[in-house]
Amino acid sequence: MDEDGTITADEFASIIQSALGVPELDVSMLFKEIDADETGKLSYDEFKDFALKHPEYAKLFTTYLELQRYQLDMSEEDDFESPEIKHSPVRKTTVPVSETTPIARNKVCPEGNEEDHSSTSDKKDD
Repeated sequence: MDEDGTITADEFASIIQSALGVPELDVSMLFKEIDADETGKLSYDEFKDFALKHPEYAKLFTTYLELQRYQLDMSEEDDFESPEIKHSPVRKTTVPVSETTPIARNKVCPEGNEEDHSSTSDKKDD
């Protein structure tokens, strides 16, 4: 943050707290774990080495951020729903419809399997 190539404990806390949206989060123990040379400052190499040795932290942060985005999306969605929908026992999901419901490819054969239904026809035989 101060362009000296390292991050202090306060700078690290500020970055993580801001990124995760949790201002009261105590990251002092994590900082000490990453600060391999115990200088009170993190270099890029220290951070990179820690991240490579402990990929579970990246997964943890990613999962946490995805959860926050989901909750934000749901709260924004609630702001736009009518009172009847808000109190309905059936809730909308954020999964796109195309992933859960087959999309009709044509009006004759909704599943797009025209070959499977070629023996049946609404046409009258001549």
